[in-house]
Amino acid sequence: KKKMDEEYASAVQNFEKQLSNQDEGVQKRMNDLKNTIADLMQQLGSEKKITLQIKDEKSKVVQQLERSGRESEAMKARLEDKLKKAEALEEDLKTKVKSAHAAEKAALAEKERIFEEVSGLKGTIDELQSKMEENKNKAKAKLASEVQR
Repeated sequence: KKKMDEEYASAVQNFEKQLSNQDEGVQKRMNDLKNTIADLMQQLGSEKKITLQIKDEKSKVVQQLERSGRESEAMKARLEDKLKKAEALEEDLKTKVKSAHAAEKAALAEKERIFEEVSGLKGTIDELQSKMEENKNKAKAKLASEVQR
């Protein structure tokens, strides 16, 4: 019986040793899993932080694009307004140029009419001077003939 008790005690000791070894293995495995979980949680936190940073940067870029779009629309509106004003000025200038050409044409026609009138008056003056000279000569001749008489 003693031998059986010893064998039993030895078997129990071996079993306890195995359980202890298994418990150490389980404990080690549990610690490894806890460390792995902690690492994964840290990585997850870093990924969330990176994701938030990416979303923040994306939001900033979208806001900048919207701001640029609004500025571009405002600039486009200002340019279109300036273009309309330039077109109106161009039309006004064209009208003034046409008026100036018409006035120039009218002035040239008036100049030609005055020139013709002056030429006609010059002819009349020349004719009158010729008649005056003729009358003067007749008067001198008449005076001379009267003086001789």
